[in-house]
Amino acid sequence: MLDQRRFEGMLAAERGAGELRVNLLRLLAIVAFYGNHLVDLLQRGLTDRATLHEGIAVAVVVALWGSLVAHVVVAMRLGRAGPSLPYRVVALDLLFASLLVTMLDGPASSLVMLYPVIVASTALRLSVPLVRFGTLGAVASYVIVVALRGLEGVVPRLRGIGSGDLPGTAAFVIVVLSITVVGLLAGQGVRQALRMAVRGLDAPSSSGGPSEAPNGPGAGDDDVTGSGNGDASTVEEAR
Repeated sequence: MLDQRRFEGMLAAERGAGELRVNLLRLLAIVAFYGNHLVDLLQRGLTDRATLHEGIAVAVVVALWGSLVAHVVVAMRLGRAGPSLPYRVVALDLLFASLLVTMLDGPASSLVMLYPVIVASTALRLSVPLVRFGTLGAVASYVIVVALRGLEGVVPRLRGIGSGDLPGTAAFVIVVLSITVVGLLAGQGVRQALRMAVRGLDAPSSSGGPSEAPNGPGAGDDDVTGSGNGDASTVEEAR
């Protein structure tokens, strides 16, 4: 018989660890991106006013994105990260990615590949609803970026809001399908992981006695897991 308390404790610990892993990868990605961007700016030179404005705008977005890394660490260390933290973090990831795509090379550039990466990162939190949220949010963000770029020629107030070319129909469909497929694969991966965990806990223990919930970081009430009543549906979903 499944030990619900033990399952919730294990899920809490793994979700917390997943959030920290994603946060570390986010930091490394920000450093790598901004380092490459600085090299590009230096090669082009900062004599042009448009280039200077671009550099300042990108620096602001990168600084805000970096502050998100610090926020996640502090919130988890202080035990103030509630169930909504992963959703807020994913939403901000999509916002900052969309700002960079809009300000730099536009929706036809390779920067749009940030969207599938953000969707893939949701799988490390072991939450199917979060994967759905990230997938739908990524598709919506990309569509909005493309729409804003397309409206620049129609609405005078939107002129100069972005740069780059519009993607062709085939490229647009490919990006949307890529985001969707990554979301489907991430969701199935999370389901399979939860199903394996449930089956493992369903198996009778060798001692024959009741299982105890793990103690330690991630097993408390104030973590990013949303453990408690919400995880009962997670167990049923995993089955």
